[in-house]
Order: sequence, then C-alpha cells, then structure tokens
Amino acid sequence: MTTAMKKRTLSTPAPLYGVVIALAIWGLSFTPAHGYSIMPTIKPDTLVIKGIVQYVNDRTKTMDALPGTAIMIKGTRIGVASNENGNFQLRDASDRDSLTLVLSHVGFFIKEISVINRHSGNEENLGSIVMKIQPLKNDCTLLIHLPKGKKTDKKQH
Repeated sequence: MTTAMKKRTLSTPAPLYGVVIALAIWGLSFTPAHGYSIMPTIKPDTLVIKGIVQYVNDRTKTMDALPGTAIMIKGTRIGVASNENGNFQLRDASDRDSLTLVLSHVGFFIKEISVINRHSGNEENLGSIVMKIQPLKNDCTLLIHLPKGKKTDKKQH
C-alpha cells in the first residue's frame, strides 16, 4: 500500500458510495450528520406548489380526498401523485413566469390549472382542487366470451 492510500480516509462507508451517487443524480444531498438521512436539495428560487385533490362523493354528498391523482407540469416530465389524503407537493426550479399543472385520474375529467406570478414567494398553496367525475357512456357494448367447460375423458377400469 502506498502512503497516499494510507492517508486517504473515508467519511462515508464504502458500500454507501453507490447510494450517494444515485442521490446526487436525482438532485438529493446526503447528510451523515445524525446517522444517514436524505435531505432534498432545494435551490433558493425553487417554487413549491402545494394543494389537496378532492371530489364530491355522490352518495354522501361530501368532499372526499382523491389519492393517486397524477399532477404534472405541462410540457415537462416533472410530476407527483397525491397521497392517501389527497395532498401533493411539487417543486419546480425553472425560471418560468407561469406554468400549467395537469391533473388526471382514472374516471375523472382532466383538469388544467395555471400558476401565474411565481415571483411573489417560494411557495404557492392552491388549496382544494375539485376533480369532476366523468360519467360512463352507455353507447358501447361489452362482449364477453366464456369458453365451455373442459371435457374430460372417462376412464374405464
């Protein structure tokens, strides 16, 4: 072993280097201060868009959360899904003055929301976003073909 190799010290265990590299690619930082925690790297000019996705439940006539709704920034690959409570948090680090969010969920109409005047702060709370149920159309026919039961050969003894 050379002296250069002996003087080299590792602040992070060697098996975790792959994790650190993967986190760096995804834009996350690795902070080993209190154990190993993952802290998202947020630029000072990053806009954080928050909201809750809901729908009107026809049976109970109440507003219910809509988990699993896809929220995307139109024209990009940036997006998130709403959690089990319908909440979402989306970060955008671009320098656009405005952007359009596209919300989609199976069984609901697609909704587009414009976010304008981004420079007023680093956080934009959209509040409650109500998705409208897309009614089923009865103009199609569903054909189901069920195969006949399998014939078995009778064995003679």
